[in-house]
Amino acid sequence: MYDIDLFDVDTSVFDEIKAQGSVVICYFSAGTREDWREDADDFPEEGLGAPLADWDGEVWVDVNNEEVRAVMAARLDKAVEKGCDGVEPDNVQVYAEILWGADTGVNVTADEQLDYNTFLATEAHSRNLSIGLKNDLDHLAELEPLFDWAINECK
Repeated sequence: MYDIDLFDVDTSVFDEIKAQGSVVICYFSAGTREDWREDADDFPEEGLGAPLADWDGEVWVDVNNEEVRAVMAARLDKAVEKGCDGVEPDNVQVYAEILWGADTGVNVTADEQLDYNTFLATEAHSRNLSIGLKNDLDHLAELEPLFDWAINECK
């Protein structure tokens, strides 16, 4: 399995890896906007939150905003177009960040975080993509049936 950035790698690399019989998982941030991404201008201003500590050019997004969700759906479409077998959406734990005292600039409840992560899983599966849960351990029991695999970063 190769975990490759959705935006930074040419489709030909995906094709080469898959020709060798390996699986390609595509990384993208689903909880933040990174100002260097090609779709950065697609995020609505009212859907943007505070900057992430230690990550220049990256801000939290309001996971309840429908335009933010449309950007994520477009990213999943891009994953299909590029030939990804699955996706690794990052930063899907803004609710936990708020609990830990981070200034995210957005207001997200536990139920809203659960709804957003369910949205991502449902949208990925509707495109025949596997999806990994990255972090959001607070909702592991509820999300485990919806996700195909998981990654946990140490905090």
